Amino acid sequence: MQTGTLIGVQNIDIFRACFNKQCRLKKLNMLTCPKCKKVYDSDNVSITGAVGKVAIIIESEITTYTIFKRTILQILKISDFSEDEDITAALLAKIPLRVKFSADNKIINDIDVDIPQDTS
Repeated sequence: MQTGTLIGVQNIDIFRACFNKQCRLKKLNMLTCPKCKKVYDSDNVSITGAVGKVAIIIESEITTYTIFKRTILQILKISDFSEDEDITAALLAKIPLRVKFSADNKIINDIDVDIPQDTS
């Protein structure tokens, strides 16, 4: 796990997503899952997915990482959100935020925000 400070948030996209577990919250295209091809109607799609970018500074280097819904939920310490919520504003209200995280290919897999803040 790396430790850094989350200093920026951009392009948080909240979208309707496929329920099927194997599709991993794949974004629906015209109410159809591009992976499993399941077609939804507008009344039975209540699950949301999300994707966006965050900037984290480690020592003096700033790196941009992709985050998905699970990571956003971990940062905000909430169990879910809807398409109507302003998640970007909620994330921006938290920064700067000291974090410990793991990432592969600049995609954050896990993040911990319950670490002592740097007072220097």
